[in-house]
Amino acid sequence: MDELMKHLNGFKISARRIETLPVYKIEDDEWEEYQNYINGVPEHSFEPSDWFRTVVQHTKNGRVVERIRVIPEEINPYIIFEFETGYVPHSVAGEKIHTISIEKYNALLSQIKKGDFWIFDDETVLEMIYSDDGKFLGTNVVDESFAVQEFIRSYDKIKKDADDFSAVLKIIRNKSIKKEY
Repeated sequence: MDELMKHLNGFKISARRIETLPVYKIEDDEWEEYQNYINGVPEHSFEPSDWFRTVVQHTKNGRVVERIRVIPEEINPYIIFEFETGYVPHSVAGEKIHTISIEKYNALLSQIKKGDFWIFDDETVLEMIYSDDGKFLGTNVVDESFAVQEFIRSYDKIKKDADDFSAVLKIIRNKSIKKEY
């Protein structure tokens, strides 16, 4: 996580992210918040997260923070949690959030690099490594020019077909979704 924090705090122009997993088992307060959320424990007040404050600061300084969220075939409770408690406030903070279906993602990237990653200032890529069940295992710094360009091409290709996250948020809010645990 230290490598990620170094890049998140040190980028000058842009930080762009792709998230592909249906669930991220982040072993901190977020996982506890998720458990409370799916168990119906109400949040008593909005407390800006560290990420919210980070996005506000970066966007205030003219930096771009954006992500593309790959949406699984079925919208699960974790995705709903992510949208309602994370993406809505983070978009208010200035993060540009896009979505793409897993089907479109797979069709677009059949020959190009897939997976979770960050691109910082179009110079450095940080591959995010997770276990099959979504636990964070570490990062891999990619700084070779050719490899970085491959990741940038992947991101740009996906972004062309991505939608603003509000389209999925509308589905979430207008549909009754059965909770699956």
